[in-house]
Amino acid sequence: MGKRKLKAKGSTHDAGRTSASRAKRTWGVVGTAVLLVGLCAYLALGPSPQPRTDRIDGFTSGAAAGFNVLLITLDTMRADHLGCYGYKVAQTPVLDGLAGGGILYNDAVATYPMTLPSHASILTGLHGPNHGVRNNGEYRLSEEHTTIAEVLKGKGYETVAFIAAFVLDARYGLDQGFELYDDAVDPATSVSISDHINERSATRVTDATLEWLLGRDQARPFFAWVHYFDPHQPYRAPEQYARRFPRNPYDAETAYMDSQIGRLLRGVYEAGLEGNTLIIAVGDHGEGLGDHSESTHGILIYDSVMRVPLIVSCPSLFQGPHVVDDAIVVGSPTMNGNICYNHTADGILLVVPVSSLPSYFAPSSSCVNVAYAT
Repeated sequence: MGKRKLKAKGSTHDAGRTSASRAKRTWGVVGTAVLLVGLCAYLALGPSPQPRTDRIDGFTSGAAAGFNVLLITLDTMRADHLGCYGYKVAQTPVLDGLAGGGILYNDAVATYPMTLPSHASILTGLHGPNHGVRNNGEYRLSEEHTTIAEVLKGKGYETVAFIAAFVLDARYGLDQGFELYDDAVDPATSVSISDHINERSATRVTDATLEWLLGRDQARPFFAWVHYFDPHQPYRAPEQYARRFPRNPYDAETAYMDSQIGRLLRGVYEAGLEGNTLIIAVGDHGEGLGDHSESTHGILIYDSVMRVPLIVSCPSLFQGPHVVDDAIVVGSPTMNGNICYNHTADGILLVVPVSSLPSYFAPSSSCVNVAYAT
């Protein structure tokens, strides 16, 4: 597999509750937009002014300095369809195990109900109006924005990404800072979702990641982003999983994805990396599944498509289970030269509830008949 160098650069369904209505709580409307930039800065890149940790022992600024960072993004994953979030029929033992030994954020909210804009937020720490990526296939992340891959690469990390769907192809700009950006979604070996989007299975994504892991540069810590797309429609899980959920193919896809995450983590552990690898699993958006008459996503902004799982695990730093019930922003307001080279993000470098943050949500679909949740 050749390296690609860059230029430099059952369910608890909601009953009418919208994500926008959450602003009445103590924390304002926030999202996972600022998740990765702040968390990596907070744990891996060293101290910052007066960090706070929500009193979780080991979850302190700079505690994971020099640790590997494994970011697993779960495309189209509703929080309330995982066992660790209370979904009793789920078969997700791997993600449940990460939550049981780590930190589960019970009320994480995506900024967009679409893949590309949401991932742009996760990787830059910026809300949509600031990073400018508002829809799939029509926008490219500008090189003027700094990704966490660029930050960590500057700190000596090996930076790699393994992408499961064409919607995150390098042409859309998220490859900034990655030494290897494996977006090889070959039409000959992948599954067509629509006329312009193909996906490769969780098995193929995991295979590619494990192949890299075996031959990686062991002298450097790594930042690896692994993207799984399987819960996205059309739901076509392997037969052994489809048989378990004959009436709910979405749950079958989720169970299959979870099993492949298990393969990935076994590879990490067998390589002796469990003690120095920070694992972050996060959804980019959810799926309507018929709630509010929305079968998939991209139009409405109810919990079904905006509430996502967020799990952080690193047993050598902190032992779970910890459940954070308030929505937590893990990001940085002005990540200065000590962390992000004067990069500015839209969150704050805290692991505490937040009382006042901008409320911004927008459906991303280019359809004419866009319906906002109220």
